[in-house]
Amino acid sequence: MRDHFLSLLFRLFVASSLAAVLAPGAIGLAHAGLVAPKTMYLDETIIRSPADPAFAAYWSDEANVIVSDGSRLPVVRTGYFTDADGRRLVVTMIDAIPLCNISGCPVRIQTEQGEKLLDRVYACDLAEDHHLSADGRTFIACDEKFPIPKTPAGASQLAKGVGPASDFVPVPPPKQQLYSEQRNFDGAKDPLFAAYWSDQKIWWGAPPPAYHSISVGQFTDAGGRKLIVTTLYDPGECGMQVCPVRIFTESGDMLLDTVACNANEYHRISSDRHYLIACGHAIRIPETASRVTEPAIPQEPVRAQNSQSGG
Repeated sequence: MRDHFLSLLFRLFVASSLAAVLAPGAIGLAHAGLVAPKTMYLDETIIRSPADPAFAAYWSDEANVIVSDGSRLPVVRTGYFTDADGRRLVVTMIDAIPLCNISGCPVRIQTEQGEKLLDRVYACDLAEDHHLSADGRTFIACDEKFPIPKTPAGASQLAKGVGPASDFVPVPPPKQQLYSEQRNFDGAKDPLFAAYWSDQKIWWGAPPPAYHSISVGQFTDAGGRKLIVTTLYDPGECGMQVCPVRIFTESGDMLLDTVACNANEYHRISSDRHYLIACGHAIRIPETASRVTEPAIPQEPVRAQNSQSGG
């Protein structure tokens, strides 16, 4: 008990110290006409049973859907804010299998009386990049905008006798053409394949209509590094909805080797330049290399042939 009390005192001291340090910066932002970012979620609860208050209050209708193998327990995040109309609202996000998918994780916004304003909304799983717009009318997640309705979800449709509201359609983030080159290839001597994917076991003999394609783009990260991002489509390497993606430095050091959704048009770099956002999944760009490679020097780029967005 004594250790717990001391820990609380230390956390209060740190919080008050940070507030003193950050307050002048916030005032400066206000004078500049900017709004300081606010933490959207104040509470974060690991859910161990459907009876946990945070789950029972906001997500009890999903009790029969959630799968927990013990290695990854569901997490519910909750926050409160006042919107442009003066309403006190609750925002909650659940991170759980299988509710979270390549589109992100479910988020709900409701009144304190339990009336849902935004429901069945999927937002990126990067909770720290969730915030409220300056005018208090829009929930923003990784640059994707969700206008907050004035009436509960489905109320206007039910009044008209046309049934419940369909899934909410957000305002998509600004389009990014992350991949400047995308083309099919049919052999290991392709220069882009040799540069970034030569270690992969490609199913060269896959029967039609199977094909192989590679996408390559460049961007600058938060540290000012010029990086290369590339994805590979191959029936032997891609899953049902995901394909391999890698990020390299210009000198050939591989920073990231993972899988992401196979819809390349939904790949982009976050506004803070720290993450690759693939559909609704945020993947942090590492500071150091995971492996050093010896890339081939790509020859003169070949114009994109057939684009693909699925596998």
